[in-house]
Amino acid sequence: MGTACSSVYSLYALYRRPRAWTLQVVQVYFQLVIATKDFIYFIYCLTFVTSHLCLKFALIPILCRSLERIAKFLRHNFSRSTLYRKYLEDPCVWVESNTTTLSILSSHADIGLGWLLLVSLFLWQRNIVQTFMYWQMPDSMSSALGRLIPS
Repeated sequence: MGTACSSVYSLYALYRRPRAWTLQVVQVYFQLVIATKDFIYFIYCLTFVTSHLCLKFALIPILCRSLERIAKFLRHNFSRSTLYRKYLEDPCVWVESNTTTLSILSSHADIGLGWLLLVSLFLWQRNIVQTFMYWQMPDSMSSALGRLIPS
């Protein structure tokens, strides 16, 4: 739940509110917001907070993103601190130098989670709405990115 709150705050800090409340302005605003990582993690958290299944894979992408944010924050704000330099500098440097590895780990966890959700459709604890929400999330992200990024 903390990641959901953090993601919403980050979205608000970056994008504030729409300038006007007309349909066109709100539509452009949501197209910009939906294409961000913070929005993906917010939806990700909301999707799996209500889950009755024990999906530990859902935490891996959230933890990877949190590690990146924490390392960046510590390096930016506490780089002159002796406590930071003594205990936290090496782990923060490792996280910042291995963001690609963390991103790949997060992607593999997403794929594994998708397969688990497909398999869970055949169990008695199935949640069809949750599965379709998960599958619509990457689809909507790719279509939003396709509109924003020219070919």
